[in-house]
Amino acid sequence: MSFTKDDVKNLIASGVDNVDQYPVVTKEGKLVLVPVSEYQSNREKYPVRYDSFDSGNGYVGKKASKDKAHVSAVYKDLLSGWTQYENGETVNNHLNY
Repeated sequence: MSFTKDDVKNLIASGVDNVDQYPVVTKEGKLVLVPVSEYQSNREKYPVRYDSFDSGNGYVGKKASKDKAHVSAVYKDLLSGWTQYENGETVNNHLNY
């Protein structure tokens, strides 16, 4: 399973900006926003992780989802990590270039 840039845009739009969270890709290829505390307890479930979206910084929500550069950067990095994972390569699961 793979995801599209629109999936990333929808993920960002669905976020609330009062929780520190990571955009991650599950082993099944599903995009989710995971609170930092949940990620730290379940790292093995998420082979690909982008840098944290710290609360109050505007990284998530409807306004953030309209920022084409932000959406594109998150999409590019998550897709790169997911492709590496699918190909059995070592993934630097903390993506943020």
